[in-house]
Amino acid sequence: MASCPYLKKVRRLFSRMLFSIGVDPFLVVLTIAFLMFAEEDGYANCFECINAFNEYHILVMVDSVRKFVVDLVHLVSGDTNSSSPGAKEVIERIDFYLNNICSKALGDLLEEFEI
Repeated sequence: MASCPYLKKVRRLFSRMLFSIGVDPFLVVLTIAFLMFAEEDGYANCFECINAFNEYHILVMVDSVRKFVVDLVHLVSGDTNSSSPGAKEVIERIDFYLNNICSKALGDLLEEFEI
């Protein structure tokens, strides 16, 4: 996939998180989408670094990503005018990776898992 030059690293981390560690499939895909956002935003080698983590640290990272995204969604969807345009942009970019890149890059692995 041309738009994802680090596809092998993405697939390796995805497989490890889903099949070896047993992370919930939605949280795996959400975490991968967040890491794609971070990688494209200039945080180079995210996937290599995260893949070097042990199981405990991956679980901590997944929980941190989940909390971060939940907080961003609450911030963006809040009724107040304090919603940050930056937060909305981050959510939109993560959503793009989630719905476009992840589904294409990981679709066959998700089908194997029968999700």
